[in-house]
Amino acid sequence: MDEKKVSLTSLQESYLKKIDSLKEGSSSYNDLLSYVLEHGDNYIAHRARNEARAFDESWIAAISEGLEGIDHIIAAPRTFIKEQREVVLAALAKRVSAASVTHLASHSQFIHGFDEDGNVVPEKILGIDSDEDYQTYENRFVMSLILKLSIFVENRARYIKEHGDTRNSNVLVMHSKVTIDGKTYEIDNRIRLSEPSDDEGMKDNEKGYAVAAGMTNFDAAFVDAAMALEKIGDISPKTKGSYGYYIIRYESDEAEGPVALDAVKETLSSSLLTTKQNDAYEATKAQWVDEAGIKVDLNALKD
Repeated sequence: MDEKKVSLTSLQESYLKKIDSLKEGSSSYNDLLSYVLEHGDNYIAHRARNEARAFDESWIAAISEGLEGIDHIIAAPRTFIKEQREVVLAALAKRVSAASVTHLASHSQFIHGFDEDGNVVPEKILGIDSDEDYQTYENRFVMSLILKLSIFVENRARYIKEHGDTRNSNVLVMHSKVTIDGKTYEIDNRIRLSEPSDDEGMKDNEKGYAVAAGMTNFDAAFVDAAMALEKIGDISPKTKGSYGYYIIRYESDEAEGPVALDAVKETLSSSLLTTKQNDAYEATKAQWVDEAGIKVDLNALKD
């Protein structure tokens, strides 16, 4: 990189020296330059562009909230009992019901006789064959929802990957048009400088999260899934945690060693404050519930 900077600087210095020598030693160059400046159609335009990422994250929270319900539906899909009725020989009937008896009572031709205890012995009877059918409208709807959700997430992830890079740019355009001896000369120069932007979007966490086995300041599901990744670049499967679902990428290794207190003081203070606030909230809520005599039945939420 230093060599490129030196080369560019040398080129710039050489170019300026050449222009200065022309201005000082060539009257024709000065006459032409004066004529172009006075009689030409000249302009200079400058455009600066600063980019920053601003992705809407509300859809991630909405999907995370809905995934638990979708998992519940998949684990216990609604079924529909299909019944097929057919009069068959009594010995071949797989299943009979009250409907079979009612049908036999109204079709006495299917009665073979009576046994010594007076019980009816059928020759033929209405057999009922039942089967569970999962192809209900609700299940097809859920399947369609999952497919569309998968496509939606894939498209969003692809868009973020393709448009995540942000750059600042400066463009300088110089235009000159002049007529000399009946001939029109037109010159256009365009210089563009592009560099990575100082996007604030990931500055606070541009390297991700440092995770180690046994850490308690992260969700246990997050830590376990992160530590299960074996090599840099590995991506975890969808992992359910206390705050939704995680998909984790093993980005890099963090060097071991002591950490200055000033570097983690604010994080530790914030974490301890949050813990104290949560403990106070849970204790107060439990006290209010107990004083009000409220009974919580979580099983009722499953119906």
